[in-house]
Amino acid sequence: MALSAQISSWMTKDYLEEKAQQGSWEKFQQALAKVSDGEPEDYDKM
Repeated sequence: MALSAQISSWMTKDYLEEKAQQGSWEKFQQALAKVSDGEPEDYDKM
């Protein structure tokens, strides 16, 4: 069971690293700039 969890963890890490290499920091910044600076609605608060 522990071995399975560790392998899954490694696979997830590898997957995320691959996805990160495909990403664009500039596109991330552009998307983030579209986010409102205001308070979230009551139903969106945590």
